[in-house]
Amino acid sequence: MASSEEVRAFGARKATARESQESESELVQSPQRVKVTFSLPREVVAVLRELARERGISMTEVLRQAVTTEKFLTDAQKEGDEIILQNNERKRTRQLLLR
Repeated sequence: MASSEEVRAFGARKATARESQESESELVQSPQRVKVTFSLPREVVAVLRELARERGISMTEVLRQAVTTEKFLTDAQKEGDEIILQNNERKRTRQLLLR
């Protein structure tokens, strides 16, 4: 499974002056940015907007977080890890299977 530092490094964002003073963010270098243009269904854009608004971040950041999460989960599953969702209140356990 990918370590938390690998996940942070994969999805690291450009450090601000304030963050660069923190020891943890000094370990993560700023990634090079590339502008990408693509089309998405309206429903997906609506979900992106909703998530961005709820979290107080940009739609680009929502996408970056989604890609980082997908990479982490896919790598974990490739290594044989099971991804379990457990809800103690409902006494329900489910396994997440990725494509």
